[in-house]
Amino acid sequence: MASLKAKKPYDLISLTPNLPFVDGVRVLSAIRLIENAIEIDREAQVKVMFTTEPDNFDFTSQATNYESNAFLLKSTDTLQLAEKLQEQGLV
Repeated sequence: MASLKAKKPYDLISLTPNLPFVDGVRVLSAIRLIENAIEIDREAQVKVMFTTEPDNFDFTSQATNYESNAFLLKSTDTLQLAEKLQEQGLV
């Protein structure tokens, strides 16, 4: 919220499904609710990229429903990361 109030939104947030106190899908859901409540255009919303295990298909479908922008497998190399960042217009 502080970044939005300062009118300096983040470009990218990287999440994982299993955060210490809450799961990543709930965090993404909260982010999107706040952005929608203050009427941030879809193009201007923060990009959210998840890193996950290759066999975590249930999580991937949940995160897609909340408009995550990209997924990376935890075995991803730097070239794949650079490709995802380029796809999102971040580099």
